[in-house]
Amino acid sequence: MERDKLKAAVEADVISADQASRLEAMFREKDHEAAEAEPLRFLSNLNDVFLSIGLVILFIGLGAAFSILSFGQVSFSQYAPMVLIPLAAVAWGLAEYFCARRKMLLPSIVLAILWTVCSGLGVFSLLASDLVERESAGLMSAIFSNGSDDAFFRTMAEEGQSRATLSVAAASLAAFLFYLRFRLPFAQ
Repeated sequence: MERDKLKAAVEADVISADQASRLEAMFREKDHEAAEAEPLRFLSNLNDVFLSIGLVILFIGLGAAFSILSFGQVSFSQYAPMVLIPLAAVAWGLAEYFCARRKMLLPSIVLAILWTVCSGLGVFSLLASDLVERESAGLMSAIFSNGSDDAFFRTMAEEGQSRATLSVAAASLAAFLFYLRFRLPFAQ
């Protein structure tokens, strides 16, 4: 409540000066509490939740569609990027609408996660394709054999470690580019 209105109420003999000072102290305390609370508008309405669920369902469907379109290809190096890179492009395109234009927080979070994961896995599929192509027979025999082939998996892990590190760096770069473009409040 404004000080002028309280003063006018005291002058009109509606409230006493003591009551006015107590009201002013109470309103000052409420304003201080409201200023300390962090205003995070995570959801503007329930529409954000349904839209975010719809985005996840859309990406599952698009992943399946891109998989079916590239089904004729048996090579991992050709298959995975044909699924993940278009998914990353769709995530960026939808982010242009939901993040930049509509400024919807929950769908923006979902799209940022999808963009980052698809970009990182896309880079990994490009970097690790030769390893998977070269060791595919050994991988299948190690998976489907009764005994575990620890040496094979240890060798695969050692060879794939640098590729995985580069993929995590690429995903981090993708997340940073997303932040630079959209400047979303949850990314600060």
